[in-house]
Amino acid sequence: MPSCKEEEFPAGTLCCPKCRPGYRVKEPCGEFTGTMCAPCTPGTYTAHLNGLPECLPCRVCDPGLGQVTRRNCSTRTNTVCGCERGHFCERQDGDSCVQCRPHSVCCPGQKVRETGTEWEDTLYEDCQPGTFSAGGTQAACTPWTRQVTRVPGGADKAPWEIRAPQRGDGDPQLPR
Repeated sequence: MPSCKEEEFPAGTLCCPKCRPGYRVKEPCGEFTGTMCAPCTPGTYTAHLNGLPECLPCRVCDPGLGQVTRRNCSTRTNTVCGCERGHFCERQDGDSCVQCRPHSVCCPGQKVRETGTEWEDTLYEDCQPGTFSAGGTQAACTPWTRQVTRVPGGADKAPWEIRAPQRGDGDPQLPR
């Protein structure tokens, strides 16, 4: 096999000129003929000088995986996939996203620190003491409020009682 230049490909004992982007090798060169190139068919492409017998298949973006098409395939460029709203790119190949994932949802007691983008997941932080959140996608925590009930002839009473769990309360995590 011959040692060919970068713009050539080996064909038997010869070094043949490569085809330009958007084309493939139909017939390699001969001793007295040049390389015969054929254009890529729709749904296929070549992005660089090449000695390929077939063009490469275009990537297909899968809406079922949260992908959307950002740029359609041409005979010279592959399809570029991105992520639909509410998803971010977990794995990419060049400028295309090959794996999208839904943005995370915060847990109760957390709020959004940074809203997710197409390339970054949503970031969360804990609520400050004295505040709470139910979780989800809340941008702010809500301050706790305490409701006090007046009892005629008595002291103020809160509408709840806080106590530590006792043995026998039915909590399966406490030893009986």
